[in-house]
Amino acid sequence: MLVALNTGATLQAQFPARGDDVTPSLGQFNVVVDPHFEAAIQSNPAYGPFLSNKGGNLNFTSPILFDPTTTIGRSDPLSAGSAEDIAGVLSGTLAPRLLQDGQFTVRPSFAEGPDGTHEVHTFIESLHLMGNGFEVKAGDQAPRRPISVGEVESLSGNSGNPIQDFPANSFFDVFVEVDVPALGGFPSVQLVNVDPLLVQSDSITSFPPTVLYVHGNSSAVPLYFYADIPVFGVHRGDLFGQLTVAGHGVGFTEADVAEFEAKEMESEQHRGRLPLQANPIPHVTIVDEVLNTPTPTPTPTPTATPTTTPPPCIGDCDGSRSVTVEELIIGVNIALDQAPLSGCMNFDSDNSQTVTVEELVQAVGNALGNCP
Repeated sequence: MLVALNTGATLQAQFPARGDDVTPSLGQFNVVVDPHFEAAIQSNPAYGPFLSNKGGNLNFTSPILFDPTTTIGRSDPLSAGSAEDIAGVLSGTLAPRLLQDGQFTVRPSFAEGPDGTHEVHTFIESLHLMGNGFEVKAGDQAPRRPISVGEVESLSGNSGNPIQDFPANSFFDVFVEVDVPALGGFPSVQLVNVDPLLVQSDSITSFPPTVLYVHGNSSAVPLYFYADIPVFGVHRGDLFGQLTVAGHGVGFTEADVAEFEAKEMESEQHRGRLPLQANPIPHVTIVDEVLNTPTPTPTPTPTATPTTTPPPCIGDCDGSRSVTVEELIIGVNIALDQAPLSGCMNFDSDNSQTVTVEELVQAVGNALGNCP
C-alpha cells in the first residue's frame, strides 16, 4: 500500500469550522493496458511518448496535469462514533452535502481511530486536472460519477484536546472520469472507475494541506471505457486497463512540477506499484448518477373516497412518505437561497416561505426513521 509524503512542517492546531478549500494541485496517472488493446495502441506512433514497458506490461502514463482551483468541502469537527458521524453532517458551503460515515466504501488501515477521536468529513467538490489534452475530472466536473467522499482524522486519538487536532491523516474514495485526447487518428477516449480509487495521506497539518496523496488500494483499480467506440468494436463498460499509480499533489502549483515528480519517484521507489488484479472483470455495467428531480406524470383522477389525510412529512419531496439524502440536500440548498422553495414545498411546514434550521432537523429525523 502506498502512503503519502507530507511536504509541510509539523504543526498542531485546531480543525476549523465547516467550509470550502480552493487550492491548486498537480496529478499524474499510470495505467497498465489490458492485453486486448496492446497491439492497437502500440501500432499508433502518437501514443509512443506515453508508453513504456515495466514488469512485462504495457504502461500508459499521462503527462503532469494541473488544476488551479481544486475545491474540497469539509464539515465542522465531530467525534468518531458519535451520532453525527453515523447520521451525517453537512460538509462544504458552496454546494453542501450530507456526509455519513457509512458512505466510505474503501478505507485505509489508519481510517478508524478510537471513538471520540476528532475528525472532519470531506468531499471533492471540483477537480479538473488538465495537460496536453489529457483530463482527470471528479466532483461537479464529472456530475454523472458518484460523489468522492473522504475523511480527516486527528493523530492525537481521543485526547479530547482540540488544539492537537493537527497533524491528522486523510483519505478520499475517488470516482473519476479520465479523458484521453484523440491521438494519431484514434478517437478521444473516456475512462471511468466503478470501484473507488483510494488516495491517502498519513499526515496533513492544515486545510488546505500541501501534500502528495497517492494510491492506497491493496491492488490496482480497473478503468473501463465510458462510451462505445464502434471503429474498434469497443463497448461502454469494456475493460481498458488497471490503474497502478495515481499521484495527486494538493497545494502544488505549476512551478512545483520538479518537486512533485521527485516526491512521486521517492514514493514509488519506497513502496513500489500496486499489484495487478489477476482476473479483473472484463465488462461491467456503468451506472450514471442522476439528479433526484421527480417528474410529474398525468394519472387518472380516482373516485373520491373518505380517507384520513396523513400529516405532512417534512422533507418528503416526491410523496413517497420517506426522506432521502438527495431530498435533504435540496432542503439545505433552499435554506441557503441556492434553490427555489418550489423545488420542495414540504420543507416549509409553517408556510413561512423559508426553510428553517428546525425544519431541516425534523427532515433529518424523518430520514433516519419513518414519516409520521
